[in-house]
Amino acid sequence: DHWMKGDVVVDTFEVEVPIATPSGTHDINLGWYTPTSDKRLTVKRWDRGSIRHDGHNRVRIGTLQVR
Repeated sequence: DHWMKGDVVVDTFEVEVPIATPSGTHDINLGWYTPTSDKRLTVKRWDRGSIRHDGHNRVRIGTLQVR
């Protein structure tokens, strides 16, 4: 309730890519959760021209190229 429209939230973390991950481009998706229930929040509105929604209340925030 303290973020304002247009605020940018930066969160940095590292994730290991398993050795058996196939090469190619993989989507990176983001979903938000309710802290008390661990239930994913519903994506209600998004810019369909620039934001890709995967149908599971996650939006694509980028891609990862595995070589």
